[in-house]
Amino acid sequence: MNPLILALAACIGHGFCGALISVYMSEISARKVQPFVFYALSNFLGGILAWCIVPFCHVEIPERLPLLTLILGACGFTYVVALFIQIQCFTLGRKGLTSACTTSAIIIPFLFGVIAMGERPQLLGYVGALCLVAGMVICVLTGKQKEVETEQQSNYMKWFAMTMLCILLNGCGAILQSLSSWMGFDNVSGMFRAALLMVLSGVGNLLACAVVRANPLKGIKAILPWAAIWAVVGTATNLIFFVAMDAMAKVHAGSFTTCISSTSALLFFLLYSSVRFRERYRPVTILGIIICLLGILAIGLGK
Repeated sequence: MNPLILALAACIGHGFCGALISVYMSEISARKVQPFVFYALSNFLGGILAWCIVPFCHVEIPERLPLLTLILGACGFTYVVALFIQIQCFTLGRKGLTSACTTSAIIIPFLFGVIAMGERPQLLGYVGALCLVAGMVICVLTGKQKEVETEQQSNYMKWFAMTMLCILLNGCGAILQSLSSWMGFDNVSGMFRAALLMVLSGVGNLLACAVVRANPLKGIKAILPWAAIWAVVGTATNLIFFVAMDAMAKVHAGSFTTCISSTSALLFFLLYSSVRFRERYRPVTILGIIICLLGILAIGLGK
């Protein structure tokens, strides 16, 4: 089978796992669990699970382990800071617009792959990437109910600056997560990299608990079962990302990995919402979904 088709399938599989996480988080959000506490616990549990599996993966310790640790550690900490900033943006209102803007960060790793890593898609590939960003923004903005105006929303400049920072951080996090494939670490087991990333992300979230003064032990018994389930899904998600990124990088299309997986996650989540809550989307939202699908098709044809 065409290696690109297999790589695209892996990206879509990663998107499906990402959608599962979104579904899962939407189900437990009503329990008002402090996100940094939850992610610290779930990442540590996922890290333990992954490290238990690593010995069965015939892993060789990479020669550049300190460099790999630095890259994945920076990735984990960047995503933690991005989450912190995004939460602050949500407190200022404009949740739908914030989600749409931060979603557009997927264009950053795409541009990095083209400019810094020398990947050269055909014109149709560029069109596909733009379609993914445009389609996702349309879906996020139009797939939600109209937001209720609040007094906090008047502080536009603060919201705008923090949202731009969140976009930059999310984009940088995606680049750092992808670097292990671009820099030749694809010979290192994906499970090994997933285990390393989850533990380092857990440390980052634990430090975030200290910053926001959240007690990581408060209510731990209640959230432990939820965190244990997330640990399994999260471990699989990180593993599949590295598999997908390795496959895409080998066909010189690594810049598309985050674009495709993020878009697939959104589309799967919209499908879940439609079935689970019987939501009926506006015609413009359906148009956004179609644009996303056309974008994925264009990337497949344009590489």
